[in-house]
Amino acid sequence: MIAQLLNFPFLNKLFFYIIFLYYFFIFFYIVYIYINKWLMTLFRISTDKIPWIDNYNIKETEIKRCDGPEPAPEPAPEPYVIPCYNKNTKIKCLIDDTIQSVPVQNLTTKTRVLTRNGPKFVTKLTHHVQHNNKNDPNRMFRYKNLLLSGRHRTILDFKPDKKLNPRTYSCGYSVPCLSDLRFTEVVSDSDFDLYNFTLENSDTNHRDIIEIEGILVETTSEWYLKDK
Repeated sequence: MIAQLLNFPFLNKLFFYIIFLYYFFIFFYIVYIYINKWLMTLFRISTDKIPWIDNYNIKETEIKRCDGPEPAPEPAPEPYVIPCYNKNTKIKCLIDDTIQSVPVQNLTTKTRVLTRNGPKFVTKLTHHVQHNNKNDPNRMFRYKNLLLSGRHRTILDFKPDKKLNPRTYSCGYSVPCLSDLRFTEVVSDSDFDLYNFTLENSDTNHRDIIEIEGILVETTSEWYLKDK
């Protein structure tokens, strides 16, 4: 019966077009997936915005969380380096139930920093001066007004190369910002005032996630800064 129907020119063409469109859309969908994946890897593009706090007087229970398996303590690099924030980096804190930006050097143990797991008190603040050596992996990198040392970890929303030793969180993967293509190297043969801080946690190996300039940044664990 199908053979008889196909003897009609109109039905014959209609059948051909249906088959053609079916395979065309399959081919187009496969190409779209691979091109989209390639663009995300090349330009660090994501169609999903990572949610963050965008209003004031926010309740602690309303803060977006970022949970993940706690990574094991990592051995200190040789020579020992501390991933740090440049002086005057604005850290979002909860002060009198409002969100305020506090320069990193002004943090105290009475300051509660906003993290993806809620506000947490600062337990330690470190400071040192680092010369920006172009051959040093911990040299400075910039994203807008955010300056971080190269070892400081930022969060990507796609899985990076295993060679970068990424840590996994529910909101993404942390890698050293020197490997984050959103950042550019700071070309300056000068000294930088660098600060870092730790936050209160029952587990000294715990690292929190904070947001600066629209970038998710991993904090340093108390274990890593215990002797600094």
